[in-house]
Amino acid sequence: MFYGSLCIDKGALKLTHQKINCLIALLFVSLLGNSWADEKLDMLKNISAAGAPVLTLKMIDQAQPKFDVDLFEWILWEQERYSILSQWQQWDDLLVRIEGLPGDLPEQFKAQVATYKIRAYLEIGQTATARQLLREQLWQPTAGEVTEYQTWRRQVIVSYLKDGRIEDARIAMLRFNQDFDSEDEAWLILRATVLIQAGRYDQAIQILQVLDAWQAELTNLLAQYRSGITSHKAVWDLVKRETTSKELQPGELPTLWALGYYAAQQMSAVDRVVALEQLFMSGMTSPLELFRIPADRLWEAYIEYAQLVGNRSELLVGDDAKWLELAIKATKITPVKARSLFAQLMLRSPDREIINSAAEGYMLSFEVVDESEQNLLNQLFNKSETFSDATGIPSLMRYQLVDLALKRTDIEEATRLMSGLSSYPTGTSRFKWQLRQARVLILGGRYEEGNQILESLINEYREPTAEDTDRILQVLFDL
Repeated sequence: MFYGSLCIDKGALKLTHQKINCLIALLFVSLLGNSWADEKLDMLKNISAAGAPVLTLKMIDQAQPKFDVDLFEWILWEQERYSILSQWQQWDDLLVRIEGLPGDLPEQFKAQVATYKIRAYLEIGQTATARQLLREQLWQPTAGEVTEYQTWRRQVIVSYLKDGRIEDARIAMLRFNQDFDSEDEAWLILRATVLIQAGRYDQAIQILQVLDAWQAELTNLLAQYRSGITSHKAVWDLVKRETTSKELQPGELPTLWALGYYAAQQMSAVDRVVALEQLFMSGMTSPLELFRIPADRLWEAYIEYAQLVGNRSELLVGDDAKWLELAIKATKITPVKARSLFAQLMLRSPDREIINSAAEGYMLSFEVVDESEQNLLNQLFNKSETFSDATGIPSLMRYQLVDLALKRTDIEEATRLMSGLSSYPTGTSRFKWQLRQARVLILGGRYEEGNQILESLINEYREPTAEDTDRILQVLFDL
């Protein structure tokens, strides 16, 4: 089996801007006419696939009828809404939407909603809640007659895998096999995943070798690597080749780089950093459980590589000025090395000035902070346990992250980053920064904190300029 020979439908990938504009125009015409709902939904699916989920959801809001006016069509639109939210991993938004549903809905649709809800809890790591919901569904007298029954049984297996309960997952897998004669691709990949986690690589390879999908081929390659059939060099070379030589399906790029990271565990520290940076720069999560790696693993890789560099350079632990000097020197020639050294200082130095200098240096190590770099920063500082508390993020980095969050219109994340931030960026006035902070906190629901900052500003600026007055009135309006 050769992964490189995989045939890919390129037409299912990104659409051109011209096609997107045509789709939007056609959609508005369709919404004004009497076209069937499934035709409108097909257009929305294309727009979402082109990378415009926010636009798609807004259009659903406009087109979806009230559930008490046309229940059938309302369900069609609602199902598409859940599909889009799941595709773009907006799990919190999905759960909020589901919690607000009316109670008087068809049982078949309620079963579908339960499946989405359970998946959302699995994806955000609340496996105990997911299993409680699964018990509620599976213990119903008529559960076996529901279309979703097999899906729920598989979700039980996934919950065990996420908790590291491999033997429980294996037993649940065997029981599923006994109860159902299922040979669909998703089930075979899940079976192989359990077997790989259990160290039964030969059985996993036997299951996967007859499948052609990229998900199966990469899972098979991981099984071959862990069993010793394929070398780490062969895997690494394939990852480097495939990530640069062809267009990829959504979810394929992060899966490849996760595979590259596994191979790099038998290679050098710098290779591990490179693989993880590329993984998190992709801005996507692998759809396969085996290839999901937490962002904290990159912090660990940075520290490992930085310590190796420090030892080679005979730097003393605690001599942060020398570490910072070495990092700055490495920035242009070996930026990966520089970022590793800067990361070490951000996490280990007790000197606040050194920490902020390291944060600045980390940002300057990128030629440009484009979408890929923003994805990386988002994962490292907003999605990691290392900085689960935003107050631990260097203030200079928090300013940058706030700007990036606001550019994405992510008020929730901007609120988290701005909360408790008493300093302000160099080159801006304290008034403008704190007024902006108050507005973001108010829009993000932290009314008391935003109100306190606003009251302080009003008391301090008793005779503000007309411009300042307009700014304050705008925030008061938001409040």
